[in-house]
Amino acid sequence: MHGWPSRVRDRDPATFREHVLGRVAWAGSVDPVPGARLLDLAGRIDWDAPGTA
Repeated sequence: MHGWPSRVRDRDPATFREHVLGRVAWAGSVDPVPGARLLDLAGRIDWDAPGTA
């Protein structure tokens, strides 16, 4: 609703995308079906959009 910058909290915004994709990869290693779903959802994120922090 407010974009990904509103979810950064105490993380470095420059590496937040890699953090999220790492968590998605971990989820995919545990169970490929939800991992694929999460990867699809992460692919929809416009990481270049400034959003509202």
